[in-house]
Amino acid sequence: MFPNPNPNPNPNPNTYFFHRKNKDKNAETYKKQPLTCWPKKLNSHLTELCDKIKLHLFETRKQKHRTYNVTKRETKALNSLRNNKDITIKKADKNSGIVIMNTVDYYNKVIDMLNDSNVYTIVNNYDIFTVKRQSDELAVELLHSDCINNKQFKYITNYIPKCPIFYGMPQIHKKDCP
Repeated sequence: MFPNPNPNPNPNPNTYFFHRKNKDKNAETYKKQPLTCWPKKLNSHLTELCDKIKLHLFETRKQKHRTYNVTKRETKALNSLRNNKDITIKKADKNSGIVIMNTVDYYNKVIDMLNDSNVYTIVNNYDIFTVKRQSDELAVELLHSDCINNKQFKYITNYIPKCPIFYGMPQIHKKDCP
């Protein structure tokens, strides 16, 4: 058996957050207390390392001549691919890679998906500000019925509405995907 590094049987509840000793003792007491503490002494090695990293990042951002891991030729090739309107470059579904396909094939596949009336409905008159107003009214009802608090209310209502962008992610693991 190894000796207990913290011989204090009744640790300060504020230090519980940092060392997780005595997990079962007075667990409810620890959960109820708000976290209002900070370690009395920070590790000087960690603080020094953080300061060095911050300084290095700051100096790197200031540099006029940065080193890149892509050659000028590769950058030119990537820009050429990006500007080519005959191809579409998309991230594959489930982060399984990058797909380069003909734009016409991509467009046709997206139109086929959108024409599926079991999944999508055509909306003739879509006013994002009306939708925002309706969602805000629902949020007010939730606030008044004590289902959400003020912080949650502000979080779900404090945004500028914008029309969503539809895009398709190629599912390369499925059959009949371009």
